Amino acid sequence: MNDEEKQKQAREYFQQGNAYYYEGYYDKDYYDKAIECYNKVIDLKPNYAVAYNNRGNVYRDKGEYDEAIKDYEKAIKLKPDAVAYSNIGYAYYKKGDYDNAVKALKKTTELDPNYEWAYNNLGIAYYKKGDYDNAVKALKKTTELNPDSELAYNNLGYAYYKKDDYDNAIECYNKAIKLKPDDAVAYYNRGTAYKNKCKYKKAIEDYEKAIDIELKNDKYFSYIMNKYKVGENVPGYDIYKQIYISSNIIKQLLHVNNNEEKIFAHYTQKDTADKLLIEKRIEEGKGKSEVSPFRLNTILTSNDPTEGEVVLEYLGLEKEEPDRDYQAFIACFTFDPECLNQFRLYGKEQGQEATGVSLVFNKNFFAEEAMGVVSEDYTDKRDDKSTAKQIKENEKYSLYRCIYIDGETKQIISLGHKDDYTFFRDKKDKLNAKEDKEIWKKIDRYKENINKNLQVVRIEFDKLKELISNNKSAIEDKIVCDLLIHLRYLVKHIAFKEEQECRIVKVEKLNNHDNVKLIGNKMFIETKDIRKFIDKIYFAPNAAGMEFFQEQMVYNGFNKDIQFYQCKHPIRL
Repeated sequence: MNDEEKQKQAREYFQQGNAYYYEGYYDKDYYDKAIECYNKVIDLKPNYAVAYNNRGNVYRDKGEYDEAIKDYEKAIKLKPDAVAYSNIGYAYYKKGDYDNAVKALKKTTELDPNYEWAYNNLGIAYYKKGDYDNAVKALKKTTELNPDSELAYNNLGYAYYKKDDYDNAIECYNKAIKLKPDDAVAYYNRGTAYKNKCKYKKAIEDYEKAIDIELKNDKYFSYIMNKYKVGENVPGYDIYKQIYISSNIIKQLLHVNNNEEKIFAHYTQKDTADKLLIEKRIEEGKGKSEVSPFRLNTILTSNDPTEGEVVLEYLGLEKEEPDRDYQAFIACFTFDPECLNQFRLYGKEQGQEATGVSLVFNKNFFAEEAMGVVSEDYTDKRDDKSTAKQIKENEKYSLYRCIYIDGETKQIISLGHKDDYTFFRDKKDKLNAKEDKEIWKKIDRYKENINKNLQVVRIEFDKLKELISNNKSAIEDKIVCDLLIHLRYLVKHIAFKEEQECRIVKVEKLNNHDNVKLIGNKMFIETKDIRKFIDKIYFAPNAAGMEFFQEQMVYNGFNKDIQFYQCKHPIRL
């Protein structure tokens, strides 16, 4: 085959590869065919930079970021242009390597100072690194290059929000909403900025608007309305809709996003911790091993017999059997990583108290915003077509504080929050008198914020209660009970107040076998490998084997600096 024939055949394979790549947006099986075509192009034209770049795009969209980066590196060697640097920067970003993402994206902007989305992605990479000043600078440049992009204003607003500059954040969200009046993200984020400024009335108005916008895509609400044959023209539809919106506003108010709340403890058995943190060989002789993903368990396994019923009683609803097609799955956390009562109750081995462990998650495991189906940031992608496994690894879940109600007096007493002593435990070194005073001031500010939030939650619950009470003749309790599924499992009996609990609550259709797993008598949703999100592990006072546990993690090559502690709380052995 002469050179002209090679060139012609390479062009044909290249065009075919491009066609398969775009088909891969709808059917992932085409990605492998695209790679085969690009392989043939590269065999025929080993120095064709665009072929490496395009093959890298396929690997990136498959979620195979290391392979993508190799191809982009080759493309850069052959043709070091802005596109190649932008692509490798985005691949590093998706991999979670924000340092290299910043380096590559800065190079992109040097090569092409008008590359709008390079500044956007650079800004996002900066605020993922916690460098909010540079994030603002980069994202400002995006809005200058494209002042008509509501996405750019959303991202800039979020960077300001992370700097605690709520006024500038609100101004950016105002511009995003002006450009796109049905932008649920902007309403959610502006509402949260108002919430952090304690302007709750405006926050609630924004949350209501955002939830209303998203309602048309809310599969659960649509399912319940269809199940009970409640169409938009049926009397009661608007009441059910408002009940659903109202319950989700309360849930939004419960979202954990206070800057003082940075770590969250999950109490469990040592055996479970072992499965979550220490790799097990699964194919003997092949060197393959893995850890178990963290699970959200069905609410039916809860040890609280009043689970899901407290809020119904408070709202004056008759207890109804919940819809069985959907179920709530939860994971429970507490703000106190070293609580003796938690150690006594959870993680017991052979019935012996205080023999479990407390896994301390950092906040990076959780979604930063409680925004339903929308994402917290935007990058220059058409769609994230990663593999199911990669999507699961990237997925984050919002965390909500629990409400505690006294069933006797029908009073909302408390919200889950940090105890005073945990503020001092956050500090490693011995404190002087001045530092002591500063921490007490911080505690006072924190309590004031929690109490204000509690007052607003009470008001919103009263509105919900009145809405239900005033429309008893037009609605059915069983439908309302189903509509409250997201909120029911965030409301607990006052007897559990000491737990200071917060929860992930995910509602899922039970026959969705891609997400819901059933093994024996256990039903659950798998999340992901949690090792990089664990900062500390506390062994309960009666728990043995801490040193060996550490050694096993080192043996398996997991080098993250997890701190281990043996809890010294007093308990009779």
